[in-house]
Amino acid sequence: MIRVVCVIYGVHVLRAIGPVMLFADTVALVLLTLTPLPVVSIMGGIRLTESEQIVQATSLLITVAGVLSWPIWFLLTCGSARLAWVHPSRSPLATDPAIRVAVSAWTAAIGAIVFGLALLPFTQPAQQLRASVEHDLRNGQVRRGLMTMSEHDREDFPPHWDPPPRVGYRENTPKLTEVLINLTHVQTRPWVVEIYREKLENQLVGRFASWNFWPRVDNESFDDVLTIVETHFVDTPHWENICLSLRQEVSPDSRRTPEQQTRVRRMLELAFPEEKWIADPGSPGEE
Repeated sequence: MIRVVCVIYGVHVLRAIGPVMLFADTVALVLLTLTPLPVVSIMGGIRLTESEQIVQATSLLITVAGVLSWPIWFLLTCGSARLAWVHPSRSPLATDPAIRVAVSAWTAAIGAIVFGLALLPFTQPAQQLRASVEHDLRNGQVRRGLMTMSEHDREDFPPHWDPPPRVGYRENTPKLTEVLINLTHVQTRPWVVEIYREKLENQLVGRFASWNFWPRVDNESFDDVLTIVETHFVDTPHWENICLSLRQEVSPDSRRTPEQQTRVRRMLELAFPEEKWIADPGSPGEE
């Protein structure tokens, strides 16, 4: 674009850099304020997935670079505007009204756009597959969405794609517990299970995340979620922390049934055989 400005207005490259970069920088900063981004995790409240970490790091880098460089581009633009008064453009493209873009050039440009739009549906299969799965998951067709994912390899979807719910964006549709329960009723690929295992782990390991997760699980889903935890997290590095997060479920004011509290105590005894776990109203354990 700097070259285009130089040719059309007949100016030196140093005079074109300022306006072009000021426009680009401003557009980038405005779009960042309008684009949903992962929340910034503070004090271990939310653990982000790999794709969320990439998006967050990139957006922070662009924000910092854009804010710091914006005054520089603004001053260069002001200098270019001042020079324009002293040394007006001498480019015939900018000064001669008789010069027009040839019809053949317009035809070539429009033809390229039409041809590209016609090819678009056939050149983005990964994005179309992603959109189909996300539509099912967000519209109550969780099982169908999981089945579609399991019918394909991970490479059939866009790189670093993170299926909903995206906890780092504070998305709650579909509910993570609903997806986890459906995982036990659908023949799923290992990579699908791994994605949602990581999402559950991110919810349970954070010091404050686990304190907020279990109260949102109703009694009807509690046993299914415990089964998933026992199936996928026993003997993992986070097993003890996950069990500690369940201490609140055996407190005197717990709303869990006696059978469910007994099951939780068994999990705690398995993780900490030297402890005697009774009703404990204390806060969840430290990491």
